[in-house]
Amino acid sequence: MSDGPRPGPPHEEPEGPPPRDGQGVPLLWVVALLAVVAICVGVVLLAKPPARYLSIPYTPTFLQQVRAGNVVTVSAAVGLEHTAGALARPCENVIA
Repeated sequence: MSDGPRPGPPHEEPEGPPPRDGQGVPLLWVVALLAVVAICVGVVLLAKPPARYLSIPYTPTFLQQVRAGNVVTVSAAVGLEHTAGALARPCENVIA
């Protein structure tokens, strides 16, 4: 009999990743956040630019556009001095 330590079973490494301590951000969340940001930036960059608004006098310019069939839509509110509308083609010879 010897006085030395007795050999025990061989030490086995656990399989799989080590247990997490609850800190840090999982890679999936980082990738998902980057994807959402990329989509938002893409939407902003590819979005249709806002319509250009132009003030024109009712007479004679607006009436000329109506008679020429260039007015697509018109909206007005009672009591307001402004009327809004959309033209089929850009209005020519008008100073913005």
